[in-house]
Amino acid sequence: MDTVAIFRLQLFKTSEVFIAQQAQNLHRYRPVYVGHKRFGEAPAGAEVVALDDASTAARWRARLTRSPDALIERLGSTRPALIHAHFAIDAVYALPLARRLDIPLAVTLHGFDVTITDKALLTARSPAWLNYFLHRRALKRRADLFICVSDYIRRQALQQGFPEDRLIVQYMGTKLPTEGAADAPHVPVIAHVARLVEKKGTAFLLDACGRLKARGVPFRLVVIGDGPLRTALVQQAAALGIAEECEFAGPQPHRAVLDLLRRTSVLALPSVTAGSGDAEGLGMVLLEASSLGVAVVGTDNGGIPEAIVDSRTGFIVPQRDPAALSDRLEAVVRSPELAAELGRHGREFVAQTFDVSRQNIKLEALWDELR
Repeated sequence: MDTVAIFRLQLFKTSEVFIAQQAQNLHRYRPVYVGHKRFGEAPAGAEVVALDDASTAARWRARLTRSPDALIERLGSTRPALIHAHFAIDAVYALPLARRLDIPLAVTLHGFDVTITDKALLTARSPAWLNYFLHRRALKRRADLFICVSDYIRRQALQQGFPEDRLIVQYMGTKLPTEGAADAPHVPVIAHVARLVEKKGTAFLLDACGRLKARGVPFRLVVIGDGPLRTALVQQAAALGIAEECEFAGPQPHRAVLDLLRRTSVLALPSVTAGSGDAEGLGMVLLEASSLGVAVVGTDNGGIPEAIVDSRTGFIVPQRDPAALSDRLEAVVRSPELAAELGRHGREFVAQTFDVSRQNIKLEALWDELR
């Protein structure tokens, strides 16, 4: 079985389980995870090549100069047939490795890597973001294939000067669970699974929940995730008088997220375009919720309209519109029958369009063509 190097600078982040899920469900390629640092637990039995135990000098050299030397040393006799990098920013580090090994490089463009502004790249004080700014032209010339997670991301990539003849849309898949949603809870649960940053629109969700409480709608909001806005959001919930209805649960293992979703009335992802330009690439958590038969509500931001069939699998509302968001949330939480119908259609939609096994057959065919 041929080996594919799955490249991510920050491996196994809890907010990026879709990367490992895609890799663990390949049919004809064996994944080896390659990157600079482990940020979470690897899948059981996975082969990982990272620089966690490298010397400080080696880690900084790799980080600042993009040198592949330390990774090549750790790969040893493993020689992948190709590299698949996630995010264009990471791909500028995978490019020297691919050239040294003389193998193809495929890159998945997920979202912020083709929507963020140059100003944000230059002011982030991140060596990786600065290197992306400096070397993205070379990446556009030399990478063999750019895979966009949505039509929206493909349009953004074209505007950013990525080569049209090497840009395709290939959805990330999700694994269809055998167990669907549980019985509706006594008090309807609204779930929000997101990093607590501007793009995820959590502040607008809190405003919408404040409107629900003012109208006497019973609900419980569970927020899973962490980020720089957490303190401000907790304070906002208190100011709105909904602190008792809101639980900020912090980051959770993927299994715990799925358990919550099974007991949820509706998942809300009211994403917005951030001041940095960052927008939603697709919204994988929407697909996970739909795969469990859970109704979803999202905004018309980025690729979200490709993950929700409006009024069939969930609802799409204008971004930055808490009134419209609260109306749709109320419709779902007040009607278990509507929630069940949306969830049923959502599960069918994911099975037809986003099943990871089917999507990986297409992905491996693309890899075959690069070799």
